[in-house]
Amino acid sequence: MLLCGETGTGKELAAKALHQASRRSSKPFVVVECTGLNENLFESELFGHEKGAFTGATQKKAGLVELAHGGTLFLDEIADVPMSMQVKLLRLLETGNFRSVGSTVYRNADFRLVCATHKDLLSLVKEGKFREDLYYRIAAFPIYLPALRERTQDIALLAKHLLEKSEFASKRLSNNALSQLQTGLFNGNIRELKHVILRAAIMSDDDEIHQVDFGPDITTAKPALAVHNDPNEFKSLLSLDEAEKQYLQYVVGSHTGSIEALSDALGISTRSLYRRLKKFGISTT
Repeated sequence: MLLCGETGTGKELAAKALHQASRRSSKPFVVVECTGLNENLFESELFGHEKGAFTGATQKKAGLVELAHGGTLFLDEIADVPMSMQVKLLRLLETGNFRSVGSTVYRNADFRLVCATHKDLLSLVKEGKFREDLYYRIAAFPIYLPALRERTQDIALLAKHLLEKSEFASKRLSNNALSQLQTGLFNGNIRELKHVILRAAIMSDDDEIHQVDFGPDITTAKPALAVHNDPNEFKSLLSLDEAEKQYLQYVVGSHTGSIEALSDALGISTRSLYRRLKKFGISTT
């Protein structure tokens, strides 16, 4: 199973929910942080090592695959797994066997695999940066977790939940505070929302968090472009390309729906919209 979505959209929480709702819920949920691990570290973390397997290996260590036996193994940021380790990971998934570093004995693995990434794995496959066979092995059932700006109706509910689970559970969000939160872009998604709420809770003087307590923490959508009915209002002329670029920058920054919904609103195909965005170097993330 593959969880896709921007950083901060709650992929690990979704993985935990999948684990807790499964028949493996009584067994371990083990997280593997793939980012920052080189080949040797990754292999040792995943498969464990024997005493004396390498310099500094003063005792035997169980790997995360072994610790996850019967439960769920969550590979966070799977795109960052070194290419050389992708082969060994694929072999593990295909055979269900592994051996620790420094050992000649193969052991059986028993776990549910859930992977997550904020990157476009298929693009990485085409660029030769991710194995195609491993991609199709883990992406049989992809789940997309939408960005917070794509589900603004959930912000108030999430904000209340995050506050209740924090050390400031005795405080509450006022109506004007909730209204302010729903105008935010939150490019950092749920993680950013949580930090904004906690900072506001610290800044608030009483048991209620008000709009003023957020200060400059919330980045809101740009205001709508002014409509000029009088040609004399224009102070300078823009080329059509520059005018289109500025307008696309505005709509991409302020639109809260998917890229498909945006293309529908603009009256063009999604492919045409991507082509225009690429022309002007405008990113949708």
